[in-house]
Parts: sequence; C-alpha cells; structure tokens
Amino acid sequence: SEARYSKWKVGEVKAVNREMNGLTLDIFMRSILGVELGAEKEEEIAEAFDHCMSFFHFTANPLGIFLGGLPSPMKSKYEKGIKTLHVIIEEILKEKRPQALAHDGPARDLITTLIRAKDDSGKGLTDIEIRD
Repeated sequence: SEARYSKWKVGEVKAVNREMNGLTLDIFMRSILGVELGAEKEEEIAEAFDHCMSFFHFTANPLGIFLGGLPSPMKSKYEKGIKTLHVIIEEILKEKRPQALAHDGPARDLITTLIRAKDDSGKGLTDIEIRD
C-alpha cells in the first residue's frame, strides 16, 4: 500500500473509491492468490469487476432478473468481464501450480493451499475447480 500512495502528490485530486478498490485488490491478490500485479493488470481486473458488479446490481431487482437474460450491451460487458477474470486467474494458476507443488513448506496463500489439497482418493483440484 505504501508503494501505491507514495506516488500521490500534495494537492492532487484522487477518486477515493477507485483508490480504495485498488488497495482492496492488492490485499486480495497477495493474501488469496499470493501474487502482486502491475498497474496495467490491476486496471484490467478493476474494469472487468466493475462490469460484473454493474450487471449484478441491474439484475438484483425483479425486472432486471428478466431483462438480464436478454442480449444487451451491459450483458456483453458482463460476459467479457467474466471471461477476463477467468483468463487472469487461469494465468495465475498456471504460474503458481508448479511452485506450489515443488515446495513442501507451509502455504502462504489460499491458492497454494487449494493447489496442494487432495481428496480421500489422492485426487487434487483442477484449475477450473479452483478458479470457480
């Protein structure tokens, strides 16, 4: 968080909501996924998440439930947002899986824990199961 805020200039106007969302994303990515993202990837995630949340809020009312099933620009943005998030998570899993399985020490994040998890038959979770 210090790196994020060290770039602020005195008197500069900032969108506090966007900055706090960025901080929350940083914390989530480090604690849950065990990764740090660059500003470009962070912006991509924020935009995708915004599209998903807009669609969620739209469909949260009785009329939205019906209209949400119809083709619309908002639904297209939602579907693109979901696809973007899936691709990013799958990239992270592809990178993290070999590292997680190569080390026996305690897991430092949730993704490593899930990658290492096995059921009673010894079968682990697939990337799709972890992603979803």
